[in-house]
Amino acid sequence: MILTADIDGQLTFILQRRGKFSHQRMAPAYYPGVCQLTMMGKVEKGEDPLTTFWRELKEELGGDFAGYLRNCFDEGSLKPVATKEDCLVYHQHLTKDLLAFHLKNSIRLEPCTGGLEFVPKNQLKNIVDLKNYPDGADWSGVIAMFPDDLAVLL
Repeated sequence: MILTADIDGQLTFILQRRGKFSHQRMAPAYYPGVCQLTMMGKVEKGEDPLTTFWRELKEELGGDFAGYLRNCFDEGSLKPVATKEDCLVYHQHLTKDLLAFHLKNSIRLEPCTGGLEFVPKNQLKNIVDLKNYPDGADWSGVIAMFPDDLAVLL
């Protein structure tokens, strides 16, 4: 899922940065510091992509925010923008005030996240495409993304 917001008059993409440690694997994270879509995850056995979407949303951004987006989905403002393999990619646009409200009250990031990055649309061209880079580097100071995620933004 990708969140966007109007921040200081600019369309801004909200990305999630990978942390340095994976609590799921109890080991150092792969590609620490790399940015991804706001929320993403893999389909588990017995799940369909939409069930995965709601589960991952709750896990990565918190149950309260998932509830808010469920209402957006029901009202039709949470829209599908792409399909990646067996995953759905949805988009939700927030006003600056609504984003500030949810950051303060309902968005709860996982412990293993590296935080959120706010990237204005005119800066998307500066994102580093990881297709030619091996794992091992720390990308904390640079906005770098996997090619499939970057393709969704462009």
